[in-house]
Amino acid sequence: MMSDSPNYLDALSQLTPRQDRLEGALIRALVAGAPRSEVREIVREYADLLTMQGVSPDQTISTLQTVARRARPRMRERDESIAGDSADDQMAMIARWCTAWVYRPHGSPSETRQPPTRR
Repeated sequence: MMSDSPNYLDALSQLTPRQDRLEGALIRALVAGAPRSEVREIVREYADLLTMQGVSPDQTISTLQTVARRARPRMRERDESIAGDSADDQMAMIARWCTAWVYRPHGSPSETRQPPTRR
């Protein structure tokens, strides 16, 4: 089980207050069935924090997946769920969002995330 591994326990003992707040926010959002936009924003904020701390992109993705898995037993499965609403779908979306965020181009704001111009 992941929670018994020494690395996981070491990581828990080294959480900053902001990391602790973001982990709690992510778990609460997943358990409550928060809108995807809210979950995505927490994922991005946490990924940014880990990146600022010098954590590698792969480890950042792994860390976010580990946090999300902690919420999974308490996540509600809905009988009439829409696509993308199941726990499996949410876990996959978190991995995709985090991957896209940590591997995005890091140029100046004018070079990245600009909407296409209309002609």
